Amino acid sequence: MTGLRPLAIALAALFFGACAQELTTLQETTPKGSEFTRHLTREYLSFAQFEADKMIDWPDARHFAAKGLRTAAGNPVEPENPEKWNLPGQVAQSLIEARRRLVQALQNGAGTRLPKVAAVAQARFDCWVEQQQENWQRHHIAACRKGFQAAMEKLDKAASHTVYFAFDSAHLDAANLDSLAPLAREARKVQANLDIAGHADRAGSEAHNTRLSKRRAAAVGAVLNDLGIPRQRLALSAHGESRPRIATSDGIREAGNRRVEITVAPQPRQPNHVDDDRFAPVGQLLAAAN
Repeated sequence: MTGLRPLAIALAALFFGACAQELTTLQETTPKGSEFTRHLTREYLSFAQFEADKMIDWPDARHFAAKGLRTAAGNPVEPENPEKWNLPGQVAQSLIEARRRLVQALQNGAGTRLPKVAAVAQARFDCWVEQQQENWQRHHIAACRKGFQAAMEKLDKAASHTVYFAFDSAHLDAANLDSLAPLAREARKVQANLDIAGHADRAGSEAHNTRLSKRRAAAVGAVLNDLGIPRQRLALSAHGESRPRIATSDGIREAGNRRVEITVAPQPRQPNHVDDDRFAPVGQLLAAAN
């Protein structure tokens, strides 16, 4: 037994050294890439520092420092997969469902529309998973879970709504008109801006599809204006066949690509808005929860 103790100490020192090196590298790295990955780098750095300095949890500190180094290079990383963590059975399903909700929001462009809030949502989720596996500091678990839920509520308010069209048409049918009424009502309530992006499938020429996507965006914009959204709050764009939701070969008709995507975004924040404090980095969140 006595011979194992020096070996254990040596291995611990080796692991600590590797963790400290990755953390130091992350601290000294200037993040690149999108606004989303830059914000996510800040979150992972904060989380890794907390785990190393306050919790003396070197394995998790190294894990999240490594994720931060990947995002610092401009590479998005996946939220933690709860099925790969040793989680209590009663909460595992809740975390799986929460991850599904987060991944769906990211796939729908949350990282582009609200990059800071999307980064906060992912970091809080990862924090929730990590703290839930440890399953002893209830205030930390609650802080991460509530932080994730608050960020997701903000992302949900900036969600996209999609209107689909018949082939080679910019006509809005009755079902589409009905779906726009509640959207307009909510947008009026929060004085939101609406980004209206027209799209087309790949049947027909690029020039024709660009014109068609403009007509589709204009048709949706006109209806929303009639429903009480001022023109200055409507931003129209047309992308033709350049941004398909479903990839196809040229010349193929695809109903899923004949669409207008409406993104609801609240008014731009003023400096020192409360969200700046509400969404402090995850390490600060945990420190405040002690």
